[in-house]
Amino acid sequence: MAPIRRLVAAAALAAVGPLACAKTEKSNNPLSPEIAGPIPWVEIDAPTLMEPGRDWRVKTNEQPIQLLIENADTNGPRPLFYRFEIATDAGFRTLVFTRDGVPQGNGGQTGRTAFRLPDRLQDGRTYYWRARAYDGANTGPFAAGINFQIQFPPRVFDPVPVDPVNGETVSGNPPHLRVRNATKQGPVLPVNYMFQVSPNPGFTAIVSQGAMPEGASETVYLPSAPLQWGTTYYWRVAAGDGVVGSSWAVSSFRTPNPSPAPGPGPAPGPAPGGPCSGAEIDIVTCRRAQYGSTVSPAEAPSLLRGIAQDLNRGMSTPRYGMLTKTTGNNCGGFSCDIICSRDGQHWDVLISGPDASTGFSGPSHPAWNNVGSIDPARCQIIP
Repeated sequence: MAPIRRLVAAAALAAVGPLACAKTEKSNNPLSPEIAGPIPWVEIDAPTLMEPGRDWRVKTNEQPIQLLIENADTNGPRPLFYRFEIATDAGFRTLVFTRDGVPQGNGGQTGRTAFRLPDRLQDGRTYYWRARAYDGANTGPFAAGINFQIQFPPRVFDPVPVDPVNGETVSGNPPHLRVRNATKQGPVLPVNYMFQVSPNPGFTAIVSQGAMPEGASETVYLPSAPLQWGTTYYWRVAAGDGVVGSSWAVSSFRTPNPSPAPGPGPAPGPAPGGPCSGAEIDIVTCRRAQYGSTVSPAEAPSLLRGIAQDLNRGMSTPRYGMLTKTTGNNCGGFSCDIICSRDGQHWDVLISGPDASTGFSGPSHPAWNNVGSIDPARCQIIP
């Protein structure tokens, strides 16, 4: 801050007449009660506001806040005191806190003065604060006000189940569990969602669970394996950032009853040859060779069924099947050339359709999953 002019009071003292001689000793002492009112040559600068600084966001756990200033500069001999003000507007017309008589901290004009508020300020509000110095008679100007904000405490509210809800029967197994993202308040870290599925409302047995990062507006979870058919399940979800979290939001659904292979068209018949074994590519090649140079649309379902059965043979839980397709080009209600898996991956057995004589794109082939992933609910597992 700019230094104050150091004025000499000699002229003022010389003006004291002989009649005042009896009081000269007290009058020369600026702290004496014989001297009342301002001393004309004393100047006091505004203090420098330090904390909270401009545009600071004060966390709710840092309350009650501390006000910190750099002491005001003065050329007067009297000790300084400070007035602090906090308002909800920049013009300081609506004061929410004032405190007079705060003694100056150690260090004099080169030191600092700190004052901690006795109570908390309201969360989520913007405030303005300022301070000025005075010596009991002379008063300095206010420092320009500084704004700061008290943040809301961090909080993650409950997510909202969107689908499936209220015990409705789902079309796919397993179903996609979808929630509307949780509303957040205050300084929250990236949020994840924990999903759990149980056959009972007390969630004493968990048949599927997983954590998903928050989506754009909704977050979706797909259980890794099919659930029991024709069964009511309960699912719940909670959101959190690792520090604060929501409560569980609970809903329910029912899996569909098992149904026969979809139409139209005849169900796939038996393959013309015996089972094949070996690596995936060996199984597909072996089964494909059983159909000659071309595969007709009527033969394609049998080829695909045979491949899926051979791939699943020996597995405790079958995972390969045929991709259902009832619109557009299809072969008996299935895709004419796709083998799928319950985790959403698949490969193209014939690549260019049922008339192809060669070509295979599968898990051991560079073109694996070459046309993107599929909906696992459309994959009919072939045991």
